[in-house]
Order: sequence, then structure tokens, then C-alpha cells
Amino acid sequence: RKSEAYNQYNTNYALTWFQKAKIEASKIKVVLCSVLPANRFVWRPALTPADKVIELNTALQAYAKEENILYLDLYAAVVDDKKGMKAAYAKDGVHPTVEGYKVLEPLVEEAIKRVKK
Repeated sequence: RKSEAYNQYNTNYALTWFQKAKIEASKIKVVLCSVLPANRFVWRPALTPADKVIELNTALQAYAKEENILYLDLYAAVVDDKKGMKAAYAKDGVHPTVEGYKVLEPLVEEAIKRVKK
């Protein structure tokens, strides 16, 4: 299991990357989306990412609020009761199927409309 410092490093790295992109492209309207749920990786069964995904989404949401950026919670739309993606939306538990994208697409489109106003 990775250390707490390692997890914080990954969160900080993601936020630093986002800040850099925001500065370099300041005229772009930003929608910051949550990470999709995953409670297992079939190709790496020893990993248990569910709680890490939740922690990252919490950090992303706080950052979006702090920076006055629209945060789009896609996680909530497709999560199951085991902190994974609903089986109907991802065959491998991670990558959305066509049905998964049908759920996510209107949410993304609405978010884009909101930031374009």
C-alpha cells in the first residue's frame, strides 16, 4: 500500500497540472470533472482504488470551489453501492461503455452550456 505522502503527491501533482493549464490558457472556460468511480482494476486485482478516488474527487471539488471553477460530479451519476461503476456502465469496472457515456454526455453538455454563458 502506498504511503499517505505518495497519495498527497499525486493529488498535488494533478492540481498543479491543472493550475498550469489554467494560467496558460486563461481565456478557456473550464469545467473540472470528477474522476469516475473504480473499486477494482481487473488487470491489477491487488489495488483498491475506491477510497483514493473519493479523496481525489474531494480535493478536486475543493479546488474548483476555491478557484471559482465549475465542478462536474460525474462520479455520482454512475457509482454503485460498492464505490465502483455500475456494471451496466462499464464492463471492466473502469472504462465507460456506450451506455455509460449516454449517462455522462448530457451532464457534460449541460456543464459546457453553463460555462459558456
